[in-house]
Amino acid sequence: MADARRRPALVTTSWDDGDPLDLRLAEQLADRGLVGTFYVPIERGDQPVIGSREMRDLVDMGMEIGAHTYSHVTATSIPVAELERELTESKDVLEQSLGHRVRAFCYPNGRFTRSLGEIVANAGYDLGRTTVSCRVDTAFDPMFMPVTCQLYRHGRRQFVTHALRTRNVRGAGCWLSTLHAERGAVELTRRAARHVARHGGVVHVWGHSWELEHSGLWGMLDEVARVLEEFPELTGATNSGVLDACRAAG
Repeated sequence: MADARRRPALVTTSWDDGDPLDLRLAEQLADRGLVGTFYVPIERGDQPVIGSREMRDLVDMGMEIGAHTYSHVTATSIPVAELERELTESKDVLEQSLGHRVRAFCYPNGRFTRSLGEIVANAGYDLGRTTVSCRVDTAFDPMFMPVTCQLYRHGRRQFVTHALRTRNVRGAGCWLSTLHAERGAVELTRRAARHVARHGGVVHVWGHSWELEHSGLWGMLDEVARVLEEFPELTGATNSGVLDACRAAG
């Protein structure tokens, strides 16, 4: 019981792709006392991406900026030398824009292999965030940071398929037991928050601001935020802040 009490009880959010709607999203999070990490590629095809001024605005709101490769390329689809360039050049551009070190990276499209962790670390990142879901524990490899749930509508079959694809045995077990095989983001967040408030751990909600707009999910975001307000035991942190707190707890 003493060990359980020492574990941090944290809540974080993260958002991919650097869409201009990230500003609206960050304001909604800040209004609820939440923070998060926004993973921004330098280019995203013909889609708009926020620039230096918008990223600094996010940082001023208490958010963190992380890298998402230079051109939003899937890390497993290119040669190692090209990936190394994508990792280092995107980090350099972001750091020049922000004036401080960029610690966090997120694998575009959720695709990674175990061998990529060393490449991400060698590029100077402290963590690599994945889409490996249904996790609430603090014991994770920093180069493969898991999440709890996506702010999106998924069916049970999608949970099972994703767990199999990512070989996420621990997450599958957590989904079936701790999370009671829920599939809605609001109820998943509630069950995860209840568990973490009692036993320690991390509630990590992720998504895309453009997806909230296209799928009409802004109301769901508000519901999730209101659920998290029910658990004052949880401490808000960016993704890098979560890593620091977990390391400090041992």
